[in-house]
Amino acid sequence: TLFPSILSKRAIEEYRIDLGKEIIYADKGRARIEAVTSSPRAVEGGRPTAVNLGETHHWLESNQGHEMAAVIER
Repeated sequence: TLFPSILSKRAIEEYRIDLGKEIIYADKGRARIEAVTSSPRAVEGGRPTAVNLGETHHWLESNQGHEMAAVIER
């Protein structure tokens, strides 16, 4: 998964992050980290606390990248 490469060992230990799953739970289940689809329509709804915007130079109008950015910024 993507998450082990962006989380430090200290963060994994401090927040008790359980890696290796699609939805990663932390702090004894009180927090979660999850990857979402690349479809802007599927992302609408609940608002995230934080978003990691990776490789945005690939977010083009032709692949709905501009629409995805607009949904995230709402």
